[in-house]
Amino acid sequence: MHFVVLFAAALLCEISCNIPVGSLPLALVGEGASESQTAIAMGSGMFAALLVSLPIGVLTDRVGKLPVLRAAAFAGVLIMLLMAFTQGIVAGCLQMALRSAALCAYMTAQFAYASTMFSKERAVSAVGAMGILGNVAFAAGPAFGVWLWQHGIHREQYMYASLLNLIAAAMVMTLPSQYDVRPKKPLRIRFFIRPTWMPAMTFIACSTLQGGVNGALAVLAFQDRGIENGALIFTASALTTVAFRYPAGRLVEHYGARAIAVPTAIIQFLGCILAAQAHEPMTVIVAGAFLGMAWSSVVPVGMAIMFENSSHRTRGTAMGSYNLAMGGGAAMGALIAAVLTALHLGYTQAMLICAFTPCLALIYLFLGPRKRQPASE
Repeated sequence: MHFVVLFAAALLCEISCNIPVGSLPLALVGEGASESQTAIAMGSGMFAALLVSLPIGVLTDRVGKLPVLRAAAFAGVLIMLLMAFTQGIVAGCLQMALRSAALCAYMTAQFAYASTMFSKERAVSAVGAMGILGNVAFAAGPAFGVWLWQHGIHREQYMYASLLNLIAAAMVMTLPSQYDVRPKKPLRIRFFIRPTWMPAMTFIACSTLQGGVNGALAVLAFQDRGIENGALIFTASALTTVAFRYPAGRLVEHYGARAIAVPTAIIQFLGCILAAQAHEPMTVIVAGAFLGMAWSSVVPVGMAIMFENSSHRTRGTAMGSYNLAMGGGAAMGALIAAVLTALHLGYTQAMLICAFTPCLALIYLFLGPRKRQPASE
């Protein structure tokens, strides 16, 4: 029952927080921002996630998963209200930064809490199930935000979205502390990343580059190509991820994380190439499906390698490191998008870069450190 409550609260919170991914670029352009400035604003959220992910992971281990989860849920309410009532490019940068920090805190604490509700053997599956929610939210939120904007519901949509966050926060308040495993003695505040996590983190980061590029430019780029709802790529990607996440997790368990990483990189390569050349809705949907199929495997591949070398008491730090890799990849993708746009290039060239990087990351994934370290911290 407690897992159901956690599941439902996460769905509401993440749908709400993903609505601006689709509609905020339209809001900023409508308020006079250039495409390059909009890419920077959308990318600021990804840079914020990069900066806070590891500290939030350590904080989750130190003060507890539930306090961080509850604080992040209520922060989401305030941030969505801020989006509803402030405008402009500077406000957009601040809004996306705060939104990403709150969402990063929520997901880190949520994943760490969920992983302690089950046995060690089922921890990856439990966290993977929670990860599916993020994909469902990403399928619905951005496209819904664009749809609302096109039907005349502009920044007020964020005020309505804050109600979803409020319901989620109320649900989180009912969760018990029995699963909030903490050290008997307070942990020293240490920001560490185990060497054995680095190959997985590199692969995750390189696979997330496309997410940064799409988050910064996809809606505007596809709109310029005559595609009415550019957020279709997010919907197709997220729904495909949901469909393939469980089979991908089973394949990782059966064949091993590194073996599954190879077809994952190839599928993402194809998705990026298709997205770079997409000029009609069906091609966007197919590209998104390839990207979603790849992402369905990236998460279990990365988590399986990282969970090999973490205990329940350092699971928050492991999840913080996971989010650091994901945030770093997204931030770098947004930076690539902003730089190429400023150079009068753009989405096509950025996605071509994203096509090759996961393939290069495979080298480190296979040759990087694998020696298991004690997981007693």
